[in-house]
Amino acid sequence: MICDWERLREKDTDRLRRIWLDRVGMTLSGACAVHCAVMPLLTGLLAASGLFWVASEELERMILFSSIAIAAISLIPSYRRHRHALPLACFGFGAICLFGAHAIPAVGAGWRWIASPGMVLGGVGLVLAHAFNLTKNHSLKRHSNGKC
Repeated sequence: MICDWERLREKDTDRLRRIWLDRVGMTLSGACAVHCAVMPLLTGLLAASGLFWVASEELERMILFSSIAIAAISLIPSYRRHRHALPLACFGFGAICLFGAHAIPAVGAGWRWIASPGMVLGGVGLVLAHAFNLTKNHSLKRHSNGKC
C-alpha cells in the first residue's frame, strides 16, 4: 500500500504545531508562576531600579490572558484526539485559580494575601496541563500502528 505523502506531511506538521504550542504554553505559564511568586518580594527593589513595569497590572493581564489562550488553543483540539481529561482538568483548575486570584483584590484588602499563592497555583496548573498533554499526545503517537 502506497502512503499519501501529502497526508503524512500534514499529520507531521500538525503534530509539530501541537508540540510547539504545548512547549510555548509551558514556558509562558511557568513564567507566569515565577512572576507571581517573585513579584511580592521584589516590588520595592524593581521600583527603585526603574523596572517598575515588570510589576504592572497590564503586563500581568497580558501574561494571564495569553497563557489561558495558548492553553485553550492547544488543549482542546488535543483532547479531541487523545480523549484524556487530565490535561483539561489541570487547565480548568489553573484557569479558576488564575481568574479567582486576579479578582481577589477587588473583594477587599483582607483577602490580598491569597492572590499571590492563587496565581502561582494557577500557573503551575497550566504548566501541568501542557506537560500531561504532551505526554498523552506522545503516547498516542507511540501506540499508533504505523499505517498511513
